[in-house]
Amino acid sequence: MKLGSRSFGAAWRSYRTGAGPWSLNVRPDVSDEATLLVAYSCQKCAAVGRWFEERDPVGLKIAPAEDSPDPALRRATYPAHGEPSRGVVAIGHALAHIHIGWFIVGWVLALPVVSHLAQLMVDLFGPRPRQVAGLPYDECALDPPTKKR
Repeated sequence: MKLGSRSFGAAWRSYRTGAGPWSLNVRPDVSDEATLLVAYSCQKCAAVGRWFEERDPVGLKIAPAEDSPDPALRRATYPAHGEPSRGVVAIGHALAHIHIGWFIVGWVLALPVVSHLAQLMVDLFGPRPRQVAGLPYDECALDPPTKKR
C-alpha cells in the first residue's frame, strides 16, 4: 500500500483515479483568452503578428492595433488584467501562449533589466514607437501606409 493511500484512504484513491499520472504539459492550459494588439500598418510589426499566428497560440487572439479604441497606443500591447503590457514586455507575455519553451523566453524577456535593454534595442534598430490607433492598414501589411496631407 502506498503512503497516500495509507494516510488518506478512499479519498486518496478516488483523487488518484480522477487525476491520472503526472506529466509535463508543453502546451499552455489557458482559462482566459488574451489579445495581443499588433500594428499591421508597420511591416516589421505585422511580421511579429504573423509569427505568432503561425505558431497557433492557445487562448491568444492577434488583433490589429489600428482598431484599438486607445488613441495613445504606440507599441505592441497585451491588455491583461489591470495595467496593459507594452512593447517587448507585451511580446514576452504573449509568448506564454505558445508552449513552455517560449514561456521561459518570455519570462526572461519580461524581467526588468532585460526588458529595458531589449526595448532600447528594438527602439534603436526596429520599429520605433508611433501612434497607430485609427490608421488604415492592409491585412497583408506588405507596405507601410503613406500619410495624405
